[in-house]
Amino acid sequence: QLCLQLFIIFKRPLHEASTLQLIVLASSFFTAALGPTEWFLWSKQTQAVDRWEADLQYEYLGFMEKLPLLAKHLPFYALLVVFRVLAFTVTISVFQVYSVLVYFVLLILLFFIGGWRTAKKYPYSGPCQYWRDQSRNRRFFFPAMLFTSMFTTAEDYYQPEQQFQVFWLVTNIILVSIATTLSFLLPEFFLEDDHVFVQNPVVLAIVAAVILLSGIISLVLFYKIGVKKVLDAELAPVTEEVINLEPG
Repeated sequence: QLCLQLFIIFKRPLHEASTLQLIVLASSFFTAALGPTEWFLWSKQTQAVDRWEADLQYEYLGFMEKLPLLAKHLPFYALLVVFRVLAFTVTISVFQVYSVLVYFVLLILLFFIGGWRTAKKYPYSGPCQYWRDQSRNRRFFFPAMLFTSMFTTAEDYYQPEQQFQVFWLVTNIILVSIATTLSFLLPEFFLEDDHVFVQNPVVLAIVAAVILLSGIISLVLFYKIGVKKVLDAELAPVTEEVINLEPG
C-alpha cells in the first residue's frame, strides 16, 4: 500500500499531490516502521527476561517504559523502510514491467545465497534439505520471508539478518543508480511526459540522495544500537544435529 501511494504521487507533477495524500503517506510510513520495531523490542525484552536482566515482557511494560525503547530503535526501522520502499518505488517507476523480472532474479539469487550459506554453517546435507525442512510446516515460508526482506527485517532462525541488510543495501543502490542515470539520459523511453521525475529532475536527484543516505545510516544503526546482536541471538545454535524450531 505504501509503495502504491508513492507510485501514484510520482506519476504526476508534485504540486498536484494533495495535503491529505501527504498526511496519509506519512502515516503509512510511520505504521510500516512501528510494527517491526515493536516486534524487535518484544524479542529484545524477552531475551533480557530470560537472562534475568528484566522483570517484565515487552507487552506488560507501561507507555513511559516503552517510550525510551521506541525512541532508540524506531529511527533504525524508519530509515530502513524509507530506504527500501523508496528504492523499490523508483525502480518500478523507471523499469515498470521489467522491474518484475529484476526483482524475481534478485529474490532467486537471495534464496540460493541463503540456502548455500546455511547448509555450510549448519549440519544440513545441502541447501535442498534446509529448504525442505523449513517448508515442511510452513509451505509459503520462503516466499513470504524473502518478500518481507525487501522492505524490512526478515525472520529466519538460520539466516543472519546482516546477510539481508548488506544484500539489499548493495542491490538497491545499484538499481537506483541505474534508474537515475536512465531517467536523466533517456527519460522518453522510460517515463511519461507528466511524470514528476521528467517534469522536475531535481526531485529525482533528491529522492536518490535520500535513498543513499537512509540506506547507509540504517546500516550504521543496525550495528550501533545493537539490532544485529539481538537478532543474531534469535538464530538457532550450531550443533551436531539440526534443531527443529518449527512451532509445535
